[in-house]
Amino acid sequence: MVILITGATHTGKTLLASRLIEKYKFPCTSIDHLKMGLIRSGNTALTPEDDGDLTDYLWPVVREMIKTAIENRQNLIVEGCYVPYDWRKDFDETYLADIRFICLAMTDEYIDANFDKIVAHASDIEARLDDSYCTAGTIKAINRELTEGFRRSGEQVTLIDGDYEEAIETLLKRLARTIPPFTVIPHLESNRITVRKLTVSDAEGLEELAHDEAVYRYLPTFLFEQKYDDTGTVIDRLYTECLRESIIMGIFADGQFAGLIELYGHRAPIRKISVGYRLLRSFCGKGIASEALGLLIRYLYEETDTEIVTASTMVENRASANVLIKNGFSLVASAVPEDWGYEELTPADKWIR
Repeated sequence: MVILITGATHTGKTLLASRLIEKYKFPCTSIDHLKMGLIRSGNTALTPEDDGDLTDYLWPVVREMIKTAIENRQNLIVEGCYVPYDWRKDFDETYLADIRFICLAMTDEYIDANFDKIVAHASDIEARLDDSYCTAGTIKAINRELTEGFRRSGEQVTLIDGDYEEAIETLLKRLARTIPPFTVIPHLESNRITVRKLTVSDAEGLEELAHDEAVYRYLPTFLFEQKYDDTGTVIDRLYTECLRESIIMGIFADGQFAGLIELYGHRAPIRKISVGYRLLRSFCGKGIASEALGLLIRYLYEETDTEIVTASTMVENRASANVLIKNGFSLVASAVPEDWGYEELTPADKWIR
């Protein structure tokens, strides 16, 4: 997934990028840093004032960086000017499916009413060495030209006309609904529960869970944490090999490893995903699974494009069924024969939320 951020000067592109870095933990590339590196190293005779020529010079490099990130299944934020209005023509549909485009601009009315604030916040994230060109007239002209150019190309422009923070929050919520669940490994917290990525420090708890036959008596035989004898190998491969099929995260109660929660079976065309969970026996019966699942459900519906969440339970597993019911799931089919890895098909109840 690549988030491509562009826009007019002084619109807060770098600030937005920093907020997305914090939210999604994606690395970020600044086109401006690339520009200055090439200029200061003597690789081009262009200067920072040569905007049109710089776009022609820099964009071919930037677009291939974007393609490389997508081909390598890497997440990346690319931020800066020098994005041509017709940038989409350089990517086929397989690339465009993994690009989220953001363009920021301000209206004349907003600039007139807030010019002093715009100038005052110019160096919130990066120190501007020379802002002498910055007049209300110059900024208005740049914003009008950019807005008209991208709109002519059919792009959506986030036009800031009133409350700046409200406009950015609306943009962030809209973006979140377009991020597929498998793009980001969420970090979720409540007062006592944390759901997060597993690390080597969690190996002892994971080993205890994975080797407890009683925990898995109502679960499929092919769960990833039981694929390798060595727990360290499991953790090493959770977010590489396993990530092709599912996201497995740890459930922590008051800082202690309590179990696992999983997203799997993502179906992009219908925005559906399935969930599963398992706890150490010492943490059962305390509402931990229900609370952890509630955090995950909230994340899926508020922070991703998910529209349907499903789950399957063995008919005998009433405890797991109760967790689903507490989180608003409805039983849609009973005792459906499924392949859970046993010699015979397993009768499973099917749930949907």
